[in-house]
Amino acid sequence: IDFVSIGPNFLQTYGARLLAGRLPDPSRAADFSVSRQDAAGSINIVLNARAVRVLGFASPRDAVGQSLEGLNKRFTVIGVVSDDGLVLRLARSRRKRG
Repeated sequence: IDFVSIGPNFLQTYGARLLAGRLPDPSRAADFSVSRQDAAGSINIVLNARAVRVLGFASPRDAVGQSLEGLNKRFTVIGVVSDDGLVLRLARSRRKRG
């Protein structure tokens, strides 16, 4: 699964359609950054619907609140967005450039 790091209001700006949970909130530090002191804590993430299926969750709602581990970190799913729209195209274009 590929991931894209985003800034505050990215998903709202590009019209992400929320399927379950919530979008990142600029007033919640865990939604956007992790300091060295917080490295042992959980990082909040938003998945797209395809990632939900690949990870084996029954539905977007079932994924919200679940913990995932990878890259020596723990992640908590706070929301799920649809696969359609500009957000997905932007993520794909960034992968091609990287």
